[in-house]
Amino acid sequence: MEIQTALIYTRVSDDKTGEHRSVSEQEKACRDTCTRHGWTVTEVLTDNSIGASRHSIGQRTGWGQVLDRIKRGDIDVLVVWEFSRTGRDLGAWVELRNALEDTDTKLCEGDKISDLSDSADRLTLGVKSVIAESAADETSARVRRSMKANAVAGRPHGPLLYGYRRIRDDRTGRTANQVPDEDQAAVVRRIFAEYNAGSSRKDIANGLNADGIEPGSGGEWEARRVGDLTKNVAYAGRRAHRGADVGQAIWDPLVDMATYLTASRRREAAGANSTWATTTALLLSGVIRCGVCGSKMYSGRRLASGHAYVCSAPTRCVQRVGVPCDELVTAALLDRFASPDAYDRLRDTGEPSVELIDATNRVAVLEAQLDEAADQFAAGELSAKMLAKVEQRLDPMITEARKAARQAAVPLDLEIPESGHAAWWEGLGPKLRREVVGAMIGAVVVTRTQRGARVLDPSAISIEWAA
Repeated sequence: MEIQTALIYTRVSDDKTGEHRSVSEQEKACRDTCTRHGWTVTEVLTDNSIGASRHSIGQRTGWGQVLDRIKRGDIDVLVVWEFSRTGRDLGAWVELRNALEDTDTKLCEGDKISDLSDSADRLTLGVKSVIAESAADETSARVRRSMKANAVAGRPHGPLLYGYRRIRDDRTGRTANQVPDEDQAAVVRRIFAEYNAGSSRKDIANGLNADGIEPGSGGEWEARRVGDLTKNVAYAGRRAHRGADVGQAIWDPLVDMATYLTASRRREAAGANSTWATTTALLLSGVIRCGVCGSKMYSGRRLASGHAYVCSAPTRCVQRVGVPCDELVTAALLDRFASPDAYDRLRDTGEPSVELIDATNRVAVLEAQLDEAADQFAAGELSAKMLAKVEQRLDPMITEARKAARQAAVPLDLEIPESGHAAWWEGLGPKLRREVVGAMIGAVVVTRTQRGARVLDPSAISIEWAA
């Protein structure tokens, strides 16, 4: 077959090593090749700053278009500057090889033209593919070793942390350290202080936006962004690597460890990281249980009289109108507030215990691992099936770690008045009231009542107070 039409593909990875030519330089070299051979360039497709190994993040959209053109038989030859521009992954090479052979499309790398129907050319290119993948593996291993060494040494890595500015090495230009940015550092301390004082993440975000304070990466503050900030142990001067706390960081902390752990205790008491902890979460969310099968109860269908709590099991063992349940538990709490142990339960009694620190660290590590998996899924590196497996493995571990943290924590710093408990309770606001419920109550167990009963039977609800 006489070659007449050519498709040029250029790519440069994001390793910033300077090993390869820029995409514009590659295109010029490929066009010169086409001119020498008298080929007509029909299209130039490019992936800029995108890796092509199994370790790379992101999708090569340009490469996907290349394969489409070849499979449709639109071109006679694919032209690349060098073979590794096609990829550094054996799986990707097999797909390309089959597409080229099936459509009798040639491959030109540099000035070498290969015919994939020829066994010698297939062998030569197959060897090149193995070499290209091996080189990518070695590069990835070097990067991982460097990241681990930075972590162990407590050096910063990755995107700049809000609240800091980077210090560069004058000789290499690489990050040497990070120091507080006083304006942003003040915002970080404000967020921790307001959160630990009982403000919700959403209220904090709204306050920052109202004051015209930007989050540093564009847009506005959101509840999730505030929550992510309070979860980051780096603000307490600790270095994390792959979700694990690996030791002291070289940068100065913006908050002390006690402040960070207080925020962690608040999240545990509020269940701020679970699916039920939203702005519309109900008073007993997270603590109410079915007395028949032991499953959690969630907000069910809305009734004319308000919300309902429904057993989450497929059998729907128990359903209760929500308002009377909330009122019954609230009355029990108001009685409980008169006892001295309630005050001890809600106030900060001193330094966090070793058990609390360990449990809180476990929660942070496991949540970081789950966040990393979610990020990989969003980047296309992890399938939905694999993400589900990760969640299935980590969710029970996170639940147990949170439970241990709640048991070890004295979650809130509140003053209970000697009288007027009802007014004090109403003044807390719904979110802080849920936190008090989580701190004071281990479980609210709801059992069945007589069928057709229209009035709540108090004996069908039992309260298990937290230890």
